Amino acid sequence: MTLINKIGLIGLLGVVALIVIYLIRPNYQQKTVSSTYVWKLSLKKKKKKVPVSKIRNLLLFLCQMLALTCLAMVLMKPAIVLKTPSEISEAILIIDTSASMRTESAETATTRFERAVTQADEQAKQVLRGGGTLSVALAGDDTDFLFKQISGDGAAATVSEALKGLDMQNFGYGSANIDGALKECEDILYGNPDAMIYVYTDASYYTTPDGIEVVNVAEEGEWNAAILDARAVWDDGYYSFTVQVACYGKDARLSLNMRVYGVNGEAGKSLNYTVAADCNDNETTTLIFRYRKDGEAADTNVKNQQVFDLGNLGGSDQTKINSFSSVHLSFSGDMEDCYALDDNFDVFGGQKQTLKVQYASAEPNPFVNGVISNLRSDFADSWDIQPTEVKKGEAGATQGFDLYIFERTMPERMPTDGVVFLLDPATSPENCGFTRSSEVGLSPTNGKYPSLFGDTEHAVMKNVDPNYIRVSRCQVISNYDASYQVLMSLNQMPMLMVRNNMPGGAQTLVMNFSFAYSNLGILPEFYLLMKNSFEYFFPATVEKYVFSVGEKAELNARGTSLTITGGDFEEPMVITEFPATITLSVPGTYTLKQTTYYGTETEESVYVKMPEAESNITEIRSNLYNPDREKNEADYYKDVLTYIAAALVALLFLEWCLHLKDGV
Repeated sequence: MTLINKIGLIGLLGVVALIVIYLIRPNYQQKTVSSTYVWKLSLKKKKKKVPVSKIRNLLLFLCQMLALTCLAMVLMKPAIVLKTPSEISEAILIIDTSASMRTESAETATTRFERAVTQADEQAKQVLRGGGTLSVALAGDDTDFLFKQISGDGAAATVSEALKGLDMQNFGYGSANIDGALKECEDILYGNPDAMIYVYTDASYYTTPDGIEVVNVAEEGEWNAAILDARAVWDDGYYSFTVQVACYGKDARLSLNMRVYGVNGEAGKSLNYTVAADCNDNETTTLIFRYRKDGEAADTNVKNQQVFDLGNLGGSDQTKINSFSSVHLSFSGDMEDCYALDDNFDVFGGQKQTLKVQYASAEPNPFVNGVISNLRSDFADSWDIQPTEVKKGEAGATQGFDLYIFERTMPERMPTDGVVFLLDPATSPENCGFTRSSEVGLSPTNGKYPSLFGDTEHAVMKNVDPNYIRVSRCQVISNYDASYQVLMSLNQMPMLMVRNNMPGGAQTLVMNFSFAYSNLGILPEFYLLMKNSFEYFFPATVEKYVFSVGEKAELNARGTSLTITGGDFEEPMVITEFPATITLSVPGTYTLKQTTYYGTETEESVYVKMPEAESNITEIRSNLYNPDREKNEADYYKDVLTYIAAALVALLFLEWCLHLKDGV
């Protein structure tokens, strides 16, 4: 038994007060005087009651004293001890494995990670040799415990050997989830809330919770010049470039070199530019490289922004850049900072893939031409769409194009080297996979022609509502291959079908009604339908050309496979199921190669940069997660207040019963 709230002992003063009250209370002698027989008889009777009265008074005193004692015990919160808190010292060591821990001091030639491991080893020896218990956690994207509550003879040597065997090269290049690591420690703190946590990191915190000690392993004089981001922007027919740089740890004027390769499709042609960037107060500076327009001011007054005219930077070579294979950015000169992972940057996506489109129609209409024009504009960043319109009365080609659009008048045989759109087919081309039997007119109901019904879950039908499309005449398809998927129908007749079963058959879209006999051409659904179809049959290999370490990339292909090299792939990685998602965990350049269904080999590259937060090696963070370490008294003590309360009620009831005699 123990007392949780020992200050409750003051409540026992109530017992002392009760005793004092009984001592100083006037003690009147109880006598009865009578001169009659009745008096004698009454006196005889009262004399018999005197002993009982004394016992009752004694019982009342005891009940009151015990009741006050119970009340005092309630204040003291007595409990039965189930287990006692650990008196053995326990520590948890958390080591930061983020990319910024690779920062190397110029003076000591040691990295922050190496210094963290050394200091953690010293703390581990101190705890274990003192008979304590130790846990060691490595904080990265996830938390890995190297040891969990190790103790005993030889533990110090075991931990020391394991710590010395740690190599930063075996860890990732992302950020460390220190808060997540602290949360993982809560199961240890549940058993011992008094365990001390040591966090070995390179960041400072404004506030630190009790029971946590942050050991900052950064050294004075460490600094980092960083290329944080770079983008190529299509601007009025030419490329401009936006670069973000920063210098952490000191103010500096950085010399930045930008070399552009494969300028305007010439493999051996490159342009080189070198500029000075002023970086102060650990703030990001934006550098803009573009062609200044006539009469435009030479610079801007925007803080932390510098604008450079590519026309002047190029010297005698005034070539304007309308395509490039890659751009390499680096710091020039003898600059040696303490963190080299962000000193270079590559930009890709400057070469558009050519897409040849043929439009052949018995009666060319502005709806299709308008869609082709809009697609050409919307996909200008990634595709050079080159349309060709077949003159009226001439037969369209069946080879040499990437996309064939036939309207009404069909070719004799399906093309085999590109995607084919068949609009309002009056005949069935050879190898088309369906049979067109007739043309049928539809009757209106209540003045409205019938609307279509469709599968809105398909990618081609994204944001397209077929109920808005009304048709007055259509082609009847008597049968079609199982490779076709019907997306829109009318009275069980297929109105829109797609086939994407390459290899083994042309990728095909079939629309079995005419613009002249429907309202599709004037609806926004038409452009959405064509845009979705374009993205479905000509998917982008990758959604962008710059990623951060740890980011996921969704990949697609226009062939049966996609091969990835570079980065953390020691061997080429071949993907055969699409769309596919991969995690880019190592900085650098990744190359994506594929052969399309039609034999065209393509190659694209993406760059994976360091997280910007890891470039800021002088970061000060606001707060640190405070793990739950509250002691749960129910695990240590069994409450007996219920029993004390029951005794108190019993005593009060007994006192009440004794007082009933006063009324007799």
